[in-house]
Amino acid sequence: MKKLSIIGSGVLLAGVSSWAATAPTIWFQWSSGVGGNDHWYGVSQDADTWQAMNNLAVGLGYNLASLGDSNEENFVSNLVPEQNAWIGYNDILVEASFVWSDGSPVTYFNWAAGEPNDAGGEDATVINWSGVSWNDLPHDGSRVQAIFESVNNPAEVPESSHAAAVGGLAILGFGIWRPRRSRA
Repeated sequence: MKKLSIIGSGVLLAGVSSWAATAPTIWFQWSSGVGGNDHWYGVSQDADTWQAMNNLAVGLGYNLASLGDSNEENFVSNLVPEQNAWIGYNDILVEASFVWSDGSPVTYFNWAAGEPNDAGGEDATVINWSGVSWNDLPHDGSRVQAIFESVNNPAEVPESSHAAAVGGLAILGFGIWRPRRSRA
């Protein structure tokens, strides 16, 4: 009888289980019928660093949320009332030059008083700081939930596209499947 075994560092399995546990399972559409952009927003199930959440979002075909105005911020803030949550606004590449991780134009920001201050190398942004204001935090240290954004309904994304992302990791050498001979 042949069995399948995994050869490699185990990173693939850890990454897949982490993705499954962290990715949003419930999504909300900000409908154009109420002044929205028809995009879909979901909250991560777990907390992690900005870098990990951004990598997860991109790996699954989404982005961290980009906020174009106060109406969009109010919609997104209501998904995580009174909790900090990562959004895509960051100055990781060039200090003091904030951009949206998905490349959206910067048309709006809502910093808390005295922010951004780059205290201790803070390069990523959370919402709901001191109410609904923003704060910069370290992108590779602080662990909070994240707001994911998708142009398309995530429920309609074929599972094969998620499998392709995971399969891509295997091709990169994080894990290799091979048949294992049984010992009689």
